[in-house]
Amino acid sequence: MNTTDYVRTVLKFILYPIIILLISLNIYFGIGPNIGLSFGYYGKFNSIMNNLEDSGIEVIDWGLHRDITLEDFQITVLHRGEKTQLEFENANIRSIDDLKKEIASMVSIGGSNEAKH
Repeated sequence: MNTTDYVRTVLKFILYPIIILLISLNIYFGIGPNIGLSFGYYGKFNSIMNNLEDSGIEVIDWGLHRDITLEDFQITVLHRGEKTQLEFENANIRSIDDLKKEIASMVSIGGSNEAKH
């Protein structure tokens, strides 16, 4: 076996599976950075953030309750000159459509100082 064949074998059977495993762990268990995907561990959070940005609402700050699943998250936004705290509780067991309805209601009513959901 020459050096080129050896390197190909190592890549094929050792390094590629490790890379795939690490990417899978990041996507589904939140091990590693949030890479902006709309599915997996950070999926609902990323979808809500994208929805806010698409609505023209400025995100000021955010916080995450990391656990086995991403249970809750908070987002502070500036909407129509008012600072509003959005709290998405039990996000891990709620549908993305349910979470997006909260954004729609906040946009239509003009926001409040605290919108707890």
